[in-house]
Amino acid sequence: MMAGLIFVGGPGRSGTSFVADRIGRHDEVATYQDVELKLFCEYSGLLDLQKVLVDSFSPNRAETVLRQFQNMLKALREGGYGQPALDTLVPGEDLDLIVSGLLERLQPQGYLSPLDYPTFNAAARDFLQSLAKIALDQKPGTKHFLEKTPHNCLQPRFLHELAPTARYLHIYRNPKAVAMSLLRQSWGPSRLDHAIVWVRSYFEAWQDAKAYFERFDLRLADLSIENIARDPKNMSREVCYHLGVELDSSLFDGASLEQLEGWKKGLTSDTSKELDDELGSLCDALGYE
Repeated sequence: MMAGLIFVGGPGRSGTSFVADRIGRHDEVATYQDVELKLFCEYSGLLDLQKVLVDSFSPNRAETVLRQFQNMLKALREGGYGQPALDTLVPGEDLDLIVSGLLERLQPQGYLSPLDYPTFNAAARDFLQSLAKIALDQKPGTKHFLEKTPHNCLQPRFLHELAPTARYLHIYRNPKAVAMSLLRQSWGPSRLDHAIVWVRSYFEAWQDAKAYFERFDLRLADLSIENIARDPKNMSREVCYHLGVELDSSLFDGASLEQLEGWKKGLTSDTSKELDDELGSLCDALGYE
C-alpha cells in the first residue's frame, strides 16, 4: 500500500516541531519522531542530486554531490544534527537495503552518468515511499507518513514530482517573534539586522512557493501557530479534515499562546522600533497587529 504523504514546513522557530509532533502521534499517522530527514530539499539532498545528475552533469560534480548525500545519510543514522539516531528508530538492515537500492539506480553498475528526469524521479519516489513504509510497518494501522524539515515547503515543484498526491501544512509565526527566537539559537544569526534579513528572505521565497501551490491546486493549509494556540479544538478539526485523517479534536491541546507571545517581554525601545520599521509591513500582510 502506498503511504499518504504529509509534509510539514515553515520558516523555523514557528511551531513546526510542535505541530509535527502532535500529528505524528495520531493513530493514522507514522513519522520518525523528533527527526528531520533533511534528505529531500536541504543542501546535498535529493534536490541537489537531481540538479547535478539531470540538469548540469559533470563527473566531478556528480561524485562530489553523491558523496555529500551519503555523508548526510551517515549523519542522520548516527544522530547528527542534534537529533535521535535514525539507526535507533529503524532496523539498520532495512535502511541499508533501501539506500543501496537508491544508489544502484543513481549509478547503474557503479558508474555515474547523466540521468533523465523520469529515471531520477522514479528512484527518488521509491526511496521516499520505502522510508515511509518502514515507519508505517512500525506503527500498525497507520496510512500516512509525515516528514517535517522546515524549509521543504519552499520547494513545491520538487516535492510535487516526488509525491504528486501529498498534503502540506505550512506553519508560520509572527515574523518579529521568529527574528527574536533566531537570535537565541546557537546556529542562528548573532545580530538583529541579520535575523531580520533572514526572516524577510524566507517569506519572500514563500510567496513564490505559495504561488506554485495555488497554481497547481496542491493540497496546502497555510496556518499561523498563534491561531492554533488560540483555538486548538477547531484548528485540530480543521487540520484533521485537511489531512484526511479521523477527527481528533484534542490534537493541539496544550498549545500555549502565552509562551508564543513571550518574545515581547524585555524588548528595549530600540529593538522594538527596529522590528516595527523592518518587519511591520510583513506582519500587516500576514494579519498581525
